[in-house]
Amino acid sequence: MNSSSAELRENWGLLFSCTIGLLFGTAFLPYLLSPLAAVFTEKFGWTLSDVIRLMPFQAAGMMLGLPIAGVLADRIAPRPLILTTIATLAVLSMCLPIAAQAGYWHMCTLFFVLGFLTSGLSGLYYTRVVGAVFNSARGFALGATLSGAGLAGFVAPLYAHAVVDRFGLQAVYQGAGLMMLLVALPIVFFGLTNAPHPRGSATGPARAAGLSLAEAARDRRLYLMLAPPLAFGLVVSSLIVVIVPALLDRGVDAGTAAMVASLYGISTVLGRLASGWLLDRFRPARVGVGIFALAAVGTLAFQTDAATGAIVATIAIGLVNGAEIDIMSYMTIRYFGIGHYGRIFGVAYAVFVGASMIGPFIAGGLLQHGGHAMLFLATTLLFVTSALFLLVLAGIEGEPFDAPSNPVH
Repeated sequence: MNSSSAELRENWGLLFSCTIGLLFGTAFLPYLLSPLAAVFTEKFGWTLSDVIRLMPFQAAGMMLGLPIAGVLADRIAPRPLILTTIATLAVLSMCLPIAAQAGYWHMCTLFFVLGFLTSGLSGLYYTRVVGAVFNSARGFALGATLSGAGLAGFVAPLYAHAVVDRFGLQAVYQGAGLMMLLVALPIVFFGLTNAPHPRGSATGPARAAGLSLAEAARDRRLYLMLAPPLAFGLVVSSLIVVIVPALLDRGVDAGTAAMVASLYGISTVLGRLASGWLLDRFRPARVGVGIFALAAVGTLAFQTDAATGAIVATIAIGLVNGAEIDIMSYMTIRYFGIGHYGRIFGVAYAVFVGASMIGPFIAGGLLQHGGHAMLFLATTLLFVTSALFLLVLAGIEGEPFDAPSNPVH
């Protein structure tokens, strides 16, 4: 049995708990909005745009909360930190229908507070634990963990459809909160029993080494690493929304368009697992170059008139969406170590979230002037630019901060 298999076998419980924790993390709630949009419109008189605008409020809270969550992740034992945050998310989730009854701006405020207080559950807390425990299988373990967010995109809409028709809107959010308390919380409690403390312990190993945020800020690899998530963040939130309309414009029937949209979620999960497997075998910048170059070709296919081109583009975007955060997390550990991972990755993730807030305004202008084809062409150019930045990074990335036990090429 090789070292990667041994790591996965030894720590499967921790990996499973992190994946389930991320499934019922901050990603779960936004995926409820689409199937519940009609209910909000009918019950409260909100427009579809009003419902969509709830997500930027959560994103704004996350952007401000992630750097703080990063500091906490580098200082506090992961299990009590994560359990407390899960409980907070569950309570706030149950309060969302009450806020909706109080008025639209109460709902917006609660989404902002929710994003701020629970930003660490977006992936930061779990990837820090996984990054500290795994070495030779680190890439795949990170990909498997982050797949939890992709699974949320599959589970949450099905759950909302099943519950809202029978029990109503309030039951959807109360049930979501209960699943966080009764499913995610106990699994994480038992799964993270042996998760290492970020500061080490008196009887255990010392705190892991790593560059500080200030030291990383003087390293040009950080800025080259941030270019792709910044570029992708500008378009990702808009692309998710326009997938079905773009397919319908190409003559695809509604049923097929919905099926292709579900392929987006599946390709996101596959992108995370595949990129993780590749990261354990090749240098991360080279993996990124290959993925973004392949995605650029896929999104360029949208410029053809055939419906097949739109389908290929949809799958390509899903693959990048799956691989991007996985690669950024892996690069953070490889280049700067795990010691201050929370601070560095928290800032990096905040950049991605900030870009995703600005993106819809840019996408709106592109759609107005050139339609879906213009938006997908801009996406292709951003993917090509990202691949070029990563190509430069590949030439200077050097050896890993903490050399893994298995070589990468």
